[in-house]
Amino acid sequence: MTVYLLNIALLLFWGAVLLWIKPTRRKRLWFCIIAALQWILLSGLRAETVGADTVGYLRSFNEMKYTSLQRQLQLCWDYLVHGAEAKDPGYGLLVKLFQYVSDNYQAFLFFVAAVFIISMTVWIYRNSAMPCLSFIIYSILFYSFFSVTGHRQTLATA
Repeated sequence: MTVYLLNIALLLFWGAVLLWIKPTRRKRLWFCIIAALQWILLSGLRAETVGADTVGYLRSFNEMKYTSLQRQLQLCWDYLVHGAEAKDPGYGLLVKLFQYVSDNYQAFLFFVAAVFIISMTVWIYRNSAMPCLSFIIYSILFYSFFSVTGHRQTLATA
């Protein structure tokens, strides 16, 4: 919990430095970049056991190493074209494709964090008049825990 409080304190610090004294568009951009990097690091560096479903995702990530890309493509094809029953075949395909880059689960956690946080940051930058407040609300209302509990749902919202 201390790490999350430190993150909020850093968000307030960067908000004070960059946004509360003569805010400019460039300062807003820098604040959003710094806030995004903080959240990506926080989410990507977490232990593999943090999050309700993370252990299950770790197990499926490791099992995916022994599944062929052809099998994953076939599952997606059957689901999309023939309406076959499958649980999120696109997620399995994404994991398999990622494993061609790295088979390290921690790297995958960084990837999931980056996809979600960057998408959210772009939205905040474009739509929020007060990006610091937006990131603080995201932090204190525990929406941040959503992005560490379910990889499939997190990627779907991004």
